[in-house]
Amino acid sequence: MSPVSHGSLATLRTLFSPRLLRFGAVGLSGVAVNLAGLWFFSDLLGIQDEYGLAFAIEISIVWNFFLNNAWTFQDRNQGAKKPLLNRLLRYNLVSLVGMAIQMGTFALSKIFIQQQLDIEDIGIWKYAATCLGIGVATIWNFLSNFYWTWAQAPKQREANEQN
Repeated sequence: MSPVSHGSLATLRTLFSPRLLRFGAVGLSGVAVNLAGLWFFSDLLGIQDEYGLAFAIEISIVWNFFLNNAWTFQDRNQGAKKPLLNRLLRYNLVSLVGMAIQMGTFALSKIFIQQQLDIEDIGIWKYAATCLGIGVATIWNFLSNFYWTWAQAPKQREANEQN
């Protein structure tokens, strides 16, 4: 068995830290925004589910960025390689991949539900399919944002590793 390196321990501490819990809490608020947006666009305005979901996801992306910037990654803002607008664009790019993951999971879940229940309109099941997609995309989003969106400049990274 090989010993665990200092870098591996730092990564484990990062992944199982209060930061991950804050990211999860922000994510849960984003789920509420996402589901409310889906209801608003699809159920209230009558927009097709896939389009309503895309609009809802983008609103939750912006919501989550500002909460994560202010709370989850607040300590990384000063030493961040990129300014706020650049981080917002990076976050949106990461989240668009997450959106593709979420929408792909949604589409597959929708097909599965339609086949299993022998129905055309999945109705309320669209919310369960949305939550499943969110869960799958969350892993990608956290790791990508931690290591890319809020990446630290070399001097700041060295200081953080010493603490």
